[in-house]
Amino acid sequence: MSNVLVITTSLRAKSNSDILAERLIAGAKDAGQNQVSRDS
Repeated sequence: MSNVLVITTSLRAKSNSDILAERLIAGAKDAGQNQVSRDS
């Protein structure tokens, strides 16, 4: 397993970038990744 780090830089809450990041995190967790982090 590898670590997944998602970095977002959008200035607006609930922007398209935030939605994409949340979907990426959900997909990584569904694929069995236990180490998923998000930094904004």
